[in-house]
Amino acid sequence: MKWKVSPFNDFIFKKLFGTVGNEELLKAFLNAVMKDKNLPLIEEVTIIEKLELEKNHFEEKLGIIDVHAKTDKGEVINIEVQLCNEYNIDKRTLFYWSKLYSSNIKKGQNYEVLPKVITINILNFNYYHEKWVHLFFTPTADVDSNLKMNELEVHFIQLPAFRKRHEKNFKTHELERWLTFLTQSANEEELEEIVAMDQEIFKVYEEIKHLLSDEEVLAVAEAREKQFLDYNSAINHAEARGRQEGVELGIEQGEFNKSIEIAKNSIENGLDDELIVKITGLSIEEIKRLRNELNK
Repeated sequence: MKWKVSPFNDFIFKKLFGTVGNEELLKAFLNAVMKDKNLPLIEEVTIIEKLELEKNHFEEKLGIIDVHAKTDKGEVINIEVQLCNEYNIDKRTLFYWSKLYSSNIKKGQNYEVLPKVITINILNFNYYHEKWVHLFFTPTADVDSNLKMNELEVHFIQLPAFRKRHEKNFKTHELERWLTFLTQSANEEELEEIVAMDQEIFKVYEEIKHLLSDEEVLAVAEAREKQFLDYNSAINHAEARGRQEGVELGIEQGEFNKSIEIAKNSIENGLDDELIVKITGLSIEEIKRLRNELNK
């Protein structure tokens, strides 16, 4: 039951939950998320097919692949799997939430037509404290927490935080059952038990087997997996070299020198300017100056 690529590989996840015909699988996973926070369940969901991750999109190294859907109540749902930490997920989430929210109104229409937008971010890194697996955000009034602006609903699911949990309550907790299965964070016997006890997870299991038996699908998924590993390796290498060279330069030269060294190594490892700005906190002008200096 152990697979060559993770179901959270963004290409495979899109095939599983973002393909027309797999609405029941998407609804089952969404309702596991909703139940975890005692939120109203979804009766029906329609998948809206958008961008597919194909081979010719690989040049977009950090391209985001998401699942876009609507519920029977008109709510818009966006599920995003993010494998790499770009150090901006909170701001990025609010930006894309606002774009989705505002895109549902046309000139001259009443604001009442704007639907609730639910965003679910599945992160392969801990952006918040590692003790939190599932965080739920919605604005509440400062005078009464029962007063809410219900149009905004944002979820973060941190996979490393879940993997780190020693005891996973998959027998009675639906979201933990899904996450245990999808992250493969259990032994073979427990994974077989999960598949046997949950009909929708069994369907996902069968769909994964079918997808990974297709040589072309497997090749694309494995290429995407390698791309992610290479990217993380480049960042880790750049940061490690920067830290080491910062020590050699002397701590008294401060964090600025350390950031400069990390930036230089990031440039040498092929990272783009905007990402280096996020990693180091240096200005875009400083990064360009360093790039010109290194290219001489």
